[in-house]
Amino acid sequence: MSPATTFPGSFLVHGEVIGPNKRLMVNLACRRRGRNTQAINVIFLINTGSPASYLLAKAMEALIGNTESHLPQQLPVMIQSLKNIECHISPCDKHFANANVLGANFLVKHGLTLKANYTSDIFTLMVEGNE
Repeated sequence: MSPATTFPGSFLVHGEVIGPNKRLMVNLACRRRGRNTQAINVIFLINTGSPASYLLAKAMEALIGNTESHLPQQLPVMIQSLKNIECHISPCDKHFANANVLGANFLVKHGLTLKANYTSDIFTLMVEGNE
């Protein structure tokens, strides 16, 4: 994670298809709801089979800005846009316990299309109709 240089960003975003399991990974700018919050870059795994989105405790701490405070079970987060999406804390006993996960709720809320090229190991997230 690092400070994001621009926020909000556009939704013509390119990501990478990683590893033998062909996981879709993308770096997106995130900000906690509120005017004076710092945007940070967070790397997400896109999982269209998950109805919800999840953040690691470290990402939540970075967004909250206070590592001493109690971490909530969910947090409204602006990811790449000014629309809030509820992100749950990543459960440590699940398959993707060590990943920030963007679920179907994120894609639906933003009206996004995902176009993957598995031969070139790249994919694009875009607003429907902006190809």
